[in-house]
Amino acid sequence: SKIAFVTAISSKGKNEIAILDIKTGKVLFEIQGKGAHARPIFSLNGEWLAFVTNDFPNKEKVKNDALGIGPSRVYLINLKTHAQKCLAKTYNETPALIGWAKDNSFVVVGDNVGTVSQLYKLPLSGQDPIPLLPTTSQLIGFADIDPKNSLLVYSAESLIKPTEIYMVSLNGKNPQQLSHLQEVTQLDKIQTRIIKWKSKDGKEIEGILVLPE
Repeated sequence: SKIAFVTAISSKGKNEIAILDIKTGKVLFEIQGKGAHARPIFSLNGEWLAFVTNDFPNKEKVKNDALGIGPSRVYLINLKTHAQKCLAKTYNETPALIGWAKDNSFVVVGDNVGTVSQLYKLPLSGQDPIPLLPTTSQLIGFADIDPKNSLLVYSAESLIKPTEIYMVSLNGKNPQQLSHLQEVTQLDKIQTRIIKWKSKDGKEIEGILVLPE
């Protein structure tokens, strides 16, 4: 058995992922680079290791964000050949890696889309992300895949609805609300408006304007 772990990010914004053999206690190999790596997850067949990194080919030269990370991608490394693969970019280029599909054909990630969030299937083929949810009207918090790797459970909230627990199939069909812990009706009276503007680099920024009653 093996485990993958991430070393602490240095003052230069770099770290590495190491794969450790549990029986021998020896590090089998390390994934190094010029940037920061995070959230290593093995595929179910043990063939691949997926992780998030800001060190990827053809990266635009942009200023890092407040965490010193900047745009990121999901990266794969084949544990037998050490071949590497960079998957398609997500909307906000800040993917949160959640887990693997049962057939190892895609990984599941979350990312922000303006002021809300979306969950995606990110194919190993390199195709564009495939949304798992029909709408993006909520801000998603915690998300995890069930032990059978067929269902995704997540917490979500909106401007007029407190946090609740939801479930969606990895086929992307019929999201269901599982909990009803915070039924509040007054919030639907709040008036909000989405506003958009261009940043200095030409990208669109989205914000929320809350109107007085």
